[in-house]
Amino acid sequence: MPSEGGHERLLPRIWGSSLALRIITITLIASFTVIIAAGAMLVKEAKDGILEGKRQTSISQASASLQRMQSQLRETDLRTSSLFERLNQLADQVVNQRGEYHLVIRGPVSGNISRGISSQSVPEQLQTTVESSEGLWVTPTEVIYTDSSRDPEAGIAIGGRLHAPNGESFPVYFIFPLTQEQATIDVLNKALMSTALLLLVG
Repeated sequence: MPSEGGHERLLPRIWGSSLALRIITITLIASFTVIIAAGAMLVKEAKDGILEGKRQTSISQASASLQRMQSQLRETDLRTSSLFERLNQLADQVVNQRGEYHLVIRGPVSGNISRGISSQSVPEQLQTTVESSEGLWVTPTEVIYTDSSRDPEAGIAIGGRLHAPNGESFPVYFIFPLTQEQATIDVLNKALMSTALLLLVG
């Protein structure tokens, strides 16, 4: 009976003496590598497309909501209405109408924050930029919830400013969670891994 050491020596001899075996093995490895690399590239392109689409949609929604809030705030008569009550009303209106984002309004003393979300969801760099510049600013963020049992998730933060009739301005931040987008990306990643495993065992 051949010894275990004999088997170990036999395998290198078979590999070295069989050109066909080497060609088939190298071809299979190369094919597997190319397929996985191509799959990974397609998944990356799909991921980038999903995130960019969400980014553009979020900018459009935030811009439209901010313009609507600004228009209504400009028409507010501060002699008969409280500015902060009006800001709260506007915040409730745009959040309830869309339901796709959270809203954070920074006031000089207090602010308005959508229920369930932490103000830490607004990146400090974005706050600094919005407080010192006009326009609409966009950055990735981590959405942090007040419910400690709920894990933070990736999101998009968009900031701008509201201008009150009395000359005051208030930073406004729209926080868009990437819940659905991340779920789609996870499915794509799992599909790539499943394909790799099938090729390995096939």
